[in-house]
Amino acid sequence: MNTATLADFLGRAGLDVESAERAIVARQRFGGFWSIDEFMTAARLPPDNDAQVRNLVTVRTLPQKPQPERPDSPNRQGGDNQPNLDV
Repeated sequence: MNTATLADFLGRAGLDVESAERAIVARQRFGGFWSIDEFMTAARLPPDNDAQVRNLVTVRTLPQKPQPERPDSPNRQGGDNQPNLDV
């Protein structure tokens, strides 16, 4: 999800053009997604898409980098094991 293009998002897990664009804008603004829940919130996907989205992503660890505070996301811990979601 942190490297997917608009074309990658379209038609997957209930993403239409608007939800894919919302996700891409949020990803650029915050430097990536730290969780699937954060992606779902940014794309404004309904909860019933949760299992479908989780089946499409891989969680990887990337080096830590400073991130702006995300007001609508759950609290997260800093450290070396921050997840990165890629399609």
